[in-house]
Amino acid sequence: MREQILNANIPKTILKLAWPNMIGFLMQVSYNLADTIFVGRLGAEAIAAVSLAFPIDLFMYALGGGLVAGTTSLLSRYIGAKKYKNADNAAEHSMLIALVLSVFFTIVGLLFMKPLFVFLGATSSILPMSIEYSRWIFLGSGSIFFFLAASAIIRSEGDMKTSMKFMGISVVLNLILDPIFIFGISIAGISIIPSMGVAGAAIATVIARVVGCVLVLNHLLKDRSLVKLRLKDFKYNYLFIKNIFAVGIPSSLSQLVMSVGVLLLTKLTANFGEAAIAAYGIGFKLDTVAFLPTLGIGIAILTMVGQNFGAKNYARAKSITWTGCLMAGVFMLLISLIFLSAPRYFISIFNNDPQLVNYGASYIRYIAPTYVFLGVIMILSFAFQGFGRGIPGIAIALFRLGIIAVPAAYLLALNFGYGLTGVWIAIAASNVLTAIFSALWFYGFKAEKIR
Repeated sequence: MREQILNANIPKTILKLAWPNMIGFLMQVSYNLADTIFVGRLGAEAIAAVSLAFPIDLFMYALGGGLVAGTTSLLSRYIGAKKYKNADNAAEHSMLIALVLSVFFTIVGLLFMKPLFVFLGATSSILPMSIEYSRWIFLGSGSIFFFLAASAIIRSEGDMKTSMKFMGISVVLNLILDPIFIFGISIAGISIIPSMGVAGAAIATVIARVVGCVLVLNHLLKDRSLVKLRLKDFKYNYLFIKNIFAVGIPSSLSQLVMSVGVLLLTKLTANFGEAAIAAYGIGFKLDTVAFLPTLGIGIAILTMVGQNFGAKNYARAKSITWTGCLMAGVFMLLISLIFLSAPRYFISIFNNDPQLVNYGASYIRYIAPTYVFLGVIMILSFAFQGFGRGIPGIAIALFRLGIIAVPAAYLLALNFGYGLTGVWIAIAASNVLTAIFSALWFYGFKAEKIR
């Protein structure tokens, strides 16, 4: 695969690497989609409760995403330079970081989830459900970080199918367990498995994630990949941590900015009622579905740029990036047209409460037309990571959410009387302006000057 990444036709190689990632990310998003669809049968309040908890899941994936970016970037460069022993050592240090993150989130999450939900505006009717759901998610947080780290190790060598296969098993298991644990099973009037409501959704998700995690770790420990995990020979070297953090911390911070932005926007929507919270939660989850092709292309871009940069093919690395932007733009345009063709239908899949559907359809009408711009933003952020530069990612995220989306949303919604529509307008404007900002930055970027 290395030779194809360095020399083969760029669009074909991107697609070859991207499609397993697209399917893998679809499976990953399926956890939250399945939870939301099944929980939607419990009512709008239950959806609002899970939507309040969603930024917490994003927060964990933000830190995990930084670990993925740092690991993939570093290992891709080592593989591109044929430094395979260094790649093995870096992979082992990635696992150490995953362990630390798992312990941190489990402890801190369980201690502070209640005050966080109160801050977000949880009412007395949804607070207990948010806590029930999140308690299990925090207890199973280790399965997120170890799966992401192991998958990043495998993908860095150009193998995009293996982690997708294990994710598929995990998702199917989640789809089976979700309705069983949420609604329970009774035979002849005898309860075999009790109805657990929103807590059941979380338990099903955690069990499925743990199974996927065990499978992918077993693959690495059985020496079935180019990069090897030899834990018995592990020797700590802070330079590997430093190099992973060089890309990983800025990447995590950029995703944390997004998580905090979503959290603050969720808090803002709470001013307009539980239907507004639920509508924003559903709208954002539909966005995550729309992002799937771009995420798949983005991981391919990160790997290809990293290996070409390691091999000093600077012009090809930049050409890969612009090709990725074009391909992502085409996918995002098609998805936006699909969503815009029937916005009310897509919202009603989750819940048919009239007010919720009205709010959600309005969200789609404002946000979906800007998906093309979001595609450009995401691809350029991945490309910077491939070059070993993480700072542009956080700067782009801060520009989009910290400078434009969140301040503009609060001003338009509360000060200028636009209400919930003002939130949607602010998000849409931030997508367009940030795409222009990112493209100008990358256009002036000189990869050959990096030491």
